[in-house]
Amino acid sequence: MVDFMNPVWETPILPPVPGTVRGAAASVALADRKKRDWKLLRTPIEDVPSPFSEKQDYDFDAVPEAQWGSITVPGELAMQGIDVQNNREYYYRRTVRLPRTMPKGRVFLRFYGVYSNARVWANGVFLRSHVGGFTAWDCEITEFAKAGAFRLVVGVSDIEGSNQGIWNPDGQKVSDGAWASYYAHHNIGGILRGVTVRAARKRACAHAPERRTRPCLTKRYANRRTACRRGRGRFGSPNGAACGRPLRRRRARGFSP
Repeated sequence: MVDFMNPVWETPILPPVPGTVRGAAASVALADRKKRDWKLLRTPIEDVPSPFSEKQDYDFDAVPEAQWGSITVPGELAMQGIDVQNNREYYYRRTVRLPRTMPKGRVFLRFYGVYSNARVWANGVFLRSHVGGFTAWDCEITEFAKAGAFRLVVGVSDIEGSNQGIWNPDGQKVSDGAWASYYAHHNIGGILRGVTVRAARKRACAHAPERRTRPCLTKRYANRRTACRRGRGRFGSPNGAACGRPLRRRRARGFSP
């Protein structure tokens, strides 16, 4: 078996995406079944760098345009007449154009589900890979977003079995942890869920802003008041009435700020 994972798996933490940022859309959908603005390469590429190579850049513009055909995203390739082979990498392509109203700052792609192994290129420059078909993940594209538009390519492999492919060049037996193609009784590889591009402030971090709360209980525990250091949220009243109070700056008994 080929081990794609680290000995200790670190859960990715994705920052929340607001609905609007200063009056502009905070994210733009890149996956629309009606528009069909994605293309799929119908033929294999023999000289694409391995996922295990240190240098994985590739000039996809050198591939003849006639070999690319329209494909619906999100959706399974098998449901669109593509005979998905295990461990072969299939390449999606589209042009990403950012709206002028998008807020300034760092720009990220968010993939909500690509089964099962994925690689991402922007203008032929390799950005990152991801293992896991049903987990959302981000890919930063800030440098390429400055021009307003760029060419996006996503390589997708349905990992299973010992068929020789780009993720198992020696024919080692490989498997995806979800084993989804097995219980689906067909290979479900593809961009299965939505894709968005979003902007974040330059200092945006992966964690939501820290908030510290202090519950206030009565002697009979009949009522509870929650105070928040940031904001004045008040919760816990049996009848729904506001009953909390803002946290004072002094240290309260039994509470360490």
